[in-house]
Amino acid sequence: MRLRRVDARLLDATIYLDRVLVVAGRITYRDITPSVVTLHCRKGKWSSGRTHGRWALHVTLGMDADDRECVILHEVAHLMPLSTHHDKGFYRNLFRLARRMGHDMESLIEREKRYKPRVVGSITKRRRED
Repeated sequence: MRLRRVDARLLDATIYLDRVLVVAGRITYRDITPSVVTLHCRKGKWSSGRTHGRWALHVTLGMDADDRECVILHEVAHLMPLSTHHDKGFYRNLFRLARRMGHDMESLIEREKRYKPRVVGSITKRRRED
């Protein structure tokens, strides 16, 4: 039998993903655990992810730990109710989940602004005025 070396990023991401799913389940009062989870490592700095429907999650893990966590939060937020598209409801759920996880909101907001600047800007602007 041939054993492969396991990248520490896979272990870290698996533990973090499990914690995020538990917190998301508490927020929504539902079990949102996807039936298929695929994690891959890449040599580049940045991570990426995709949800397929409601119950399949795919994340490619880059070298940057903060970026990996942002991608995992983003993809799990897609599994939450009222969060299928990148609209205000999705970003409200994402930011709520990130705050509960104790994630650095500045880095998450900056990353999400690169993806959907108008929607994220309108949510964060209103929150700062409160």
